[in-house]
Amino acid sequence: MTNNNNPETKDTEKVGLPAGKTKEQPLFSRGALIAIVGIAVVIVILLIAGFAQNPAGMGTVVPSQACAEKTLQFVNDNLAAPGTSASLVSVSEIHGMYEMKISYQGQAMSIYTTRDCSSLFTSRIDMNATAGRAGTAQSSAAPVKSDRPGNVPQPFPR
Repeated sequence: MTNNNNPETKDTEKVGLPAGKTKEQPLFSRGALIAIVGIAVVIVILLIAGFAQNPAGMGTVVPSQACAEKTLQFVNDNLAAPGTSASLVSVSEIHGMYEMKISYQGQAMSIYTTRDCSSLFTSRIDMNATAGRAGTAQSSAAPVKSDRPGNVPQPFPR
């Protein structure tokens, strides 16, 4: 039996590699790599499918007629004066929202809802209007001061 104290020879004799070479262990086995890639592909597909159905900021889109019926019910139950009701004239989509034209006490008015029918807006302000046009929409008359409140118009009196 020979006593070989050379460290290079000892390591290579155990592994069976040529002198100066060492065997590197892979970080993951081949099966683990295949599983990781497969899981990553499934996650990417699920994310793409999820964003395709519900774009950012948009919930489930409710059909316009169903949203109009829900909105009209809400208006009649919560905003209209007791004993009165609003009726639907038309519904259309405008700028990613539903615009509903309704008739209430003989007056035509527009109300707006999000397409997921979760938020109601009673007016729309065109922010692209020039300052001159936006200023003329407001009354230029000086307010009248009194000890009691004046007749404040409300779109849906109670």
